[in-house]
Amino acid sequence: MDPGASHCYIDTAFAKQLGLPFRHAGCMSIITAATKHHPEDRYQVRLNGRIRGITGNYADVTGWYTVFDLKSACDIIIGKNWHSKTHHLVD
Repeated sequence: MDPGASHCYIDTAFAKQLGLPFRHAGCMSIITAATKHHPEDRYQVRLNGRIRGITGNYADVTGWYTVFDLKSACDIIIGKNWHSKTHHLVD
């Protein structure tokens, strides 16, 4: 979970590993850690899933994720757009 991220992202390799179909999302620029990446065609995937907290509770993380090379730092980033519309407890 990254409450500082504007949107939800999924690592390119992870999305391919899961066999998720890509949909074209238009041309957009992404900013990561104060680095603005040049505008380019971006894709999204629909991820259906839940994550389990350390106390055993679950949160639904189903939604559209922008595909981006996260350089294997993590598989997915759950950002502000998810936090703003989903009731959740972070444990």
